Amino acid sequence: MSSARRELLAIAGLAVLAVALWAVFRSYPNYDAYYHLVWGRELLDGARPDIGVADAPTAHPLYVLFGTVLALVFGEGAERVLILACVASLLACGWAVMRLGRSVYGTWPGVAAAVLVVAAP
Repeated sequence: MSSARRELLAIAGLAVLAVALWAVFRSYPNYDAYYHLVWGRELLDGARPDIGVADAPTAHPLYVLFGTVLALVFGEGAERVLILACVASLLACGWAVMRLGRSVYGTWPGVAAAVLVVAAP
């Protein structure tokens, strides 16, 4: 079996594990993510998002757009889908760090860097 095939199988296995953990354990978005989902829902209701409220996080237009799309497609389940998107993004980031570390320093330093990035997002 080639190393590229082993790498893809490992990533696929980690993806399946991540989705299984997401499905089994309930988790909720943090403060900033909830605000962006609320702003997306306000846009869907035809209202202007209230980004000037006290202690509101910095509004990021693409994140507000993402929250709008999630609210439109998934309704009340948008929070769970946002968590899944974050888990998938973290997995992709770890994979990219592993590949970069492997190309510069070797396999084991790349794997160690990926583990550190994924363990402490």
